[in-house]
Amino acid sequence: VDSTTVSKALLVLTYQQRKLANLVFMNGMTVTSAAKEIGISRVAASKMLARARKRIRETLSSRIERSNKSKETVKRTK
Repeated sequence: VDSTTVSKALLVLTYQQRKLANLVFMNGMTVTSAAKEIGISRVAASKMLARARKRIRETLSSRIERSNKSKETVKRTK
């Protein structure tokens, strides 16, 4: 999966999910610190990150599946 595909997948997240994911995954903050930064509890942040990861997985899986189907169609037409 290339960075463009991942960047597009991140667009399915809410603003707050993206902000939290960026703080934790890109800036290396702990969930507790990131939660304080955006003004939510650690538990809420953990749940939000879990939902964000699930949405990203689902989105990437769907995009990869569509891409593979397109490649199969091209192979059949050659």
